[in-house]
Amino acid sequence: MDHRINIVHITPHVGGGVGSSLVNFISQSEKVGFNNQIFCLDWCENRVEYLESSSNLTQGIFWGSREFLSRRISDCDCVIIHYWNHPLLSVFLNDYISLKKRTIIWSHNSGITEPHIIPNYLAEIAGKIVFTSPSSVNAPNFEILCGSRCRDPLIVPTVRDLGAFLSIGAQRAIKTSKPKILYVGAVTRSKMHPDSAQIFSELSQRGFQIDVVGGPDHILLADEVKSLGGKIEVFGYVDNVIDFYAGSDIFVYPLRADHYGTGEQVILEALASGLPVVAFNNSAEAAILSKFDNLKLANSISELIEEVLKLSSSPNNLLEISREVHQSTSLAYGSNEMTADLLKIVNQVTESSKEVEQSIKQARNLDNMLAVYARASFFDETVHEQILISPNQGVELTLKKIKELLDDPRSVERWQTKTKSTPEHYLKYFPQSEEMGQLAKKLREWPVSG
Repeated sequence: MDHRINIVHITPHVGGGVGSSLVNFISQSEKVGFNNQIFCLDWCENRVEYLESSSNLTQGIFWGSREFLSRRISDCDCVIIHYWNHPLLSVFLNDYISLKKRTIIWSHNSGITEPHIIPNYLAEIAGKIVFTSPSSVNAPNFEILCGSRCRDPLIVPTVRDLGAFLSIGAQRAIKTSKPKILYVGAVTRSKMHPDSAQIFSELSQRGFQIDVVGGPDHILLADEVKSLGGKIEVFGYVDNVIDFYAGSDIFVYPLRADHYGTGEQVILEALASGLPVVAFNNSAEAAILSKFDNLKLANSISELIEEVLKLSSSPNNLLEISREVHQSTSLAYGSNEMTADLLKIVNQVTESSKEVEQSIKQARNLDNMLAVYARASFFDETVHEQILISPNQGVELTLKKIKELLDDPRSVERWQTKTKSTPEHYLKYFPQSEEMGQLAKKLREWPVSG
């Protein structure tokens, strides 16, 4: 290698999942001759201390001057955009001028259901699109995103250093008391199964102690479980989950089928810790758990509860499965493999950019926030184009599209929450947008039966 390859990372924010995998990638890649510079559009939620000490980190770049970022993009060998449908990133990409051959989109959401998609226009920006889960191959716009490469998708799972979790798994022993159940992850209706409270309540009434780690709606979940006659212990956000994995025996992961993520980080942490995982047969979860022979994916609430009861019925069987998932995870998943696979793609991009004349791309300049939202939130760009033509009808056009997508009245919930790519999420960052305010208000008032 003639010189150290310079990578610019652009991310909406740095949270637990992306942050932990990014820490590993940076520490490992810099040992083999790569430089990393991170530009966080918003502000880091955690992992800041390590990132600041080991690399160049700039926070809040969306709110300040972007001249420095523009210079770094022009000077670097490769740009990695950590993608999910985040308001700041959608607006940033609207104005993004890239050297297409140098840009990698690393998508951190599955992209299977709206509004949590990988939008078509990213194919115009990226030299390579990389998925964090094979579940993304099921996205309706997969062929548009990958073009002729759709038969050979680029998949690099995000993996944090699992060493501490593997140490827990290695110490598993026969359980003499009733197994303890754990859930770690976002506690929000946009992610969890709508009947999660019922599931936890029934398991609680069967004598299981249940810990729920994560927020922001953990208190609401606890109250709902209590109203159904059950009890859970909720802890909200915590800095370190190690003790929870060490003190638990079964990991229950009741997510809705249309959730936005790939479910990888906490599932891998649980498996490395020797916790059998019980989850619904959703695409993202199945991509991981189908590799484990003794773990059954549930197709209904009753099946999920039945599988927990089956695992807990025999201490010897539970320990055997615990040891199996721990060992298999240590062999199949590692942050070193993640770094090596992503660096291969980085090298391909940098070599290609030297050989092919650079093609400068600029997205269409959109001043209408509702149009930006529609462009990032629907598999086809019809609504986006209609809004540009008839901006005064934008709210009604978007509502009409959303109504068409409601396969179940309760599925409107995924458009009403305040997290992950919803109108409320966009409104949080751009409260001055009257159109987004009107859309969010109409969705809040939307009757579940309507």
